[in-house]
Amino acid sequence: MRKGKSDKITYKPYEQDQQYLIPPSADELIPNDHLVRLVSEVIDEMGIERLL
Repeated sequence: MRKGKSDKITYKPYEQDQQYLIPPSADELIPNDHLVRLVSEVIDEMGIERLL
């Protein structure tokens, strides 16, 4: 056996409720055909700068 190598197989523990190290973005979580994407586009094109 070479130095630093082991014949023993080790696995990382699986925890179903484990939190993400880096949370996914909303873009990754929302399907492409979801209504919220259309609403977002409409709001972006409304020109609400005066209201802000």
